[in-house]
Amino acid sequence: MSVASRQLERIARGGTASLAGAGVAAAANFAVVVVITQFYSKTDAGVIFSVTSLFLIVLALVGLGIDTGLGRFLLRHVAEQRWNWARACLRNTAFVTLWVSLVATVALWWGAAPLAGALGLPADPGVPAIRVFAAAIVWTALGNWALGASRAFANIRQTVVIDKVARSLLQLAMVAACAWAALDVTALSVAWVAPAVLLAPVAVLGLTRVVRRAMPPGPVDPAPGAVREFWRFTAPRSIAQVAQLIVQRLDIILIGALLSPAAAAVYTAATRFVPLGQLGAQAIAQVAQPRFTHLLATKEGSALAQVFRITTAWNIIIAWPLYLVAATMAPVYLRIFGPGFESEGVAVVAVMALAMMVGVASGPVDTILLMAGRSWLSLSNALVALTVDVIGCVLLIPTIGILGAAVAWCASVTAKSVLGYIQARRHLGLDPLSRASAISAMAALTCFGVPGLVLALLGMTTGWALLGLLVVGGGCYAALMWRYRGDLHLGALRSLLPRRG
Repeated sequence: MSVASRQLERIARGGTASLAGAGVAAAANFAVVVVITQFYSKTDAGVIFSVTSLFLIVLALVGLGIDTGLGRFLLRHVAEQRWNWARACLRNTAFVTLWVSLVATVALWWGAAPLAGALGLPADPGVPAIRVFAAAIVWTALGNWALGASRAFANIRQTVVIDKVARSLLQLAMVAACAWAALDVTALSVAWVAPAVLLAPVAVLGLTRVVRRAMPPGPVDPAPGAVREFWRFTAPRSIAQVAQLIVQRLDIILIGALLSPAAAAVYTAATRFVPLGQLGAQAIAQVAQPRFTHLLATKEGSALAQVFRITTAWNIIIAWPLYLVAATMAPVYLRIFGPGFESEGVAVVAVMALAMMVGVASGPVDTILLMAGRSWLSLSNALVALTVDVIGCVLLIPTIGILGAAVAWCASVTAKSVLGYIQARRHLGLDPLSRASAISAMAALTCFGVPGLVLALLGMTTGWALLGLLVVGGGCYAALMWRYRGDLHLGALRSLLPRRG
């Protein structure tokens, strides 16, 4: 078996568990939005969506890109038996996370009133909601740190079980109970964030078990070389990670500030399909990250190029059908959230789907740039994307409403994807596009894009039409995947089957 085939099988094994967990999380998060839009007014829903977006941006600021830095260095230190360097990285990052999150908590708590006014939120419930999330920052940040450190030791299970499954399902249950009891937005805020706080100690305890298995016990002596090396790589990544999350969430905040919380609720609902398509790419990227690091370290250039191309094709296989169905059957999708969402959100769905198809087709370029040590390139791409998004939102939202935010976001994603594609080719000699990605894209367009467009043009955007598209298109898609299984290296998925004997 070739080096590339072995790595693809490992990605398939780990990616399947991660994908399953990500699927549960994405479905639960989608259901949370549906529950909130169905049981609360658009204004109240817009308040909670704006505040949760702010909370996630603050968490990204507090996280400082530490998970990526640990993913690059911990296994390397363990492999070289530099135990003290690994312990120094863990201790330093835990200390930094704790203190930065404490500062963020104090700032958000005391600045809640002026912040609510700047975001266009009513003082009640805006200020209490912001303070609920402020109180949760420290434990949530420590839990995220612990899960990131566990992933750095190649332990995906902790993230899948604790974050993707347990937290997501508990959040859905608590939000649903809150909605059923007709509690106010403050109580809803508690229900939304409480699972992350409750499960943070579990994540920290899980990390201690992972560390005990990976490293022998010993004292934590100062290792300034390890800390300097870590932050030299991670500092630009922290800015890039914050910029990426701001691009994902800032549009909701700006819509609430420039238009109204009700408009923010409609936009949030219209864009909830995006994470569902991203979950496959994120699951594969999490597992592919250490594989890329290994192939780069061992200078297996041809194997790296093949793994990079095939993972791009796998991303297209998973994501493009969902985005094509969402774009063509947007009215059916938007009716899930209740009355008043369909008329304003159809164009937003179409634009966002197009942007995500471009992003997926560019491949995991950000991951490969980071694992190759080009964190400054990743930073520059993220800052360009952020600049395009902010300028576009400020200029377009006041003139064309929530569609302006979608257009700005589309331009931002396209700019970042094109830059990453060019840099991967120029600096690493890697091209994500191949015969496999072309086959995957054409199969998705043939089975879902064209028939869905025909149904939309004929005005047949009903639940039965959607069901027919999924059944017939899905059957044809599966047949094409089987026909071209060799080109797509789907044989790597045999590693998921039980071994004989």
